[in-house]
Amino acid sequence: MAVNENIYGTVLKNSAFLCDSERRGPIHRSVDPELQGRTSLNGCNTLYETFQRSISLHPNQPCLGERLIDSNGNAGPYIFKSYSECGM
Repeated sequence: MAVNENIYGTVLKNSAFLCDSERRGPIHRSVDPELQGRTSLNGCNTLYETFQRSISLHPNQPCLGERLIDSNGNAGPYIFKSYSECGM
């Protein structure tokens, strides 16, 4: 596996290899200099705050989807819950 590939062999175009961790595998960082070293994004410091912000900005947009598998093993269409439904 090349250093800028994920475990599936997909080349990671928006990240750069930083180092390899024995316990956790390769560590990548954003190649966007505006994001490097940031500890918050749009005033959000945690994943929870980011999710809450997304709920307020996009309440009716699709957030979390699932596909049901029929008895023959065929995947059906994705069925999505909106941000507001997921935030309840």
